[in-house]
Amino acid sequence: MADLDTELTASHRKDIFAYILKRVRDRDLAEDLTQDTMTRLYEYSSRADVRSMRALAYKAAENVVRSQFRKAGRRHHTPIDSDLPDTAPCSEQVVMDRQRLDLLKQVIASLSPRRREVLLRRRVQGESYDAIASSMGLSRAGVEKHLTRALGDLRKGMDEHALPPSLREEGHS
Repeated sequence: MADLDTELTASHRKDIFAYILKRVRDRDLAEDLTQDTMTRLYEYSSRADVRSMRALAYKAAENVVRSQFRKAGRRHHTPIDSDLPDTAPCSEQVVMDRQRLDLLKQVIASLSPRRREVLLRRRVQGESYDAIASSMGLSRAGVEKHLTRALGDLRKGMDEHALPPSLREEGHS
């Protein structure tokens, strides 16, 4: 017991507590598990010669935490609260969103190379108008024009494909 008192000071206990708290993220539980660890250390050190009390303390703490998680896993199940809204999209919505994304990719691919590049660099990569203009050999107004027309083409392409085929044939395209 004297070895335990001298080797495992209050600062070591604080370190063991911090080690356990980091793993269980519950102050009260960490206090209980730290006390269990200290009890195990006392019991073990009274019947065996311990070379490094600090190393043994961390190993004991690790074992106590594992044991706690095993016990908690067997007996404690968190009930699912049926009052919580389900924020996940339904499967139909996922399919529709994928179809819209595929359509958007097709419409972007159908843009002229220059409009597509301006659109992607400005809206996807976030480049400034001036940086795009400089690297593409355009004026700022030219970049703005290409972006405006690209966005218009995107809207038109998405709207056309959103209409049923029967309405597209009647001159709504």
